[in-house]
Amino acid sequence: NLIVEGNVGIGTTSPNAQGLTIRREGSNEQTLLQLDRPNTVGLKTNIKFSVANIMVGKIQHEYAASNYNHMSFTLRSVGGADIIPLWLENSGNVGIGTTSPSSKLDVVGDVALTGDIIFGINGKLEYSSTHWITPRDSAGNMHLRTSSGGIYLDSPLVYIREAGATSNYSKFDN
Repeated sequence: NLIVEGNVGIGTTSPNAQGLTIRREGSNEQTLLQLDRPNTVGLKTNIKFSVANIMVGKIQHEYAASNYNHMSFTLRSVGGADIIPLWLENSGNVGIGTTSPSSKLDVVGDVALTGDIIFGINGKLEYSSTHWITPRDSAGNMHLRTSSGGIYLDSPLVYIREAGATSNYSKFDN
């Protein structure tokens, strides 16, 4: 056991934090703190934040299985339960409100957005596999579709395909 009263400095004789200061001179990338553990499936490594010995936040890494690991950010809710608002997988998927994200960004809950959503060509806003909006196709046109019909906007023209039709849109213009 090492018991130190006062500030501790590693690489400095003048620690300025109330606790631990780690300092290393240089301009290139340097690892100042490394948490290392055995390569054991299921083992978790974390940095825990507490108030009066009660965990209020945690950053955790888990080696869940061969070539599968994740990091999570845990917070203590107002009611006292642990919640995981952010989950990162080594697949590149990120979960907000979920610990099993199935796409690059998987949000469970409402999203408040100030600003624009920019769609790439043929990107779509999908309600289900049969209902979607394609804000911009390769010609710059907009599509509102269901699996059997929809509206196609080609300014200033509007085309409507009725449910059950397999081709040919009705054309409307001014």
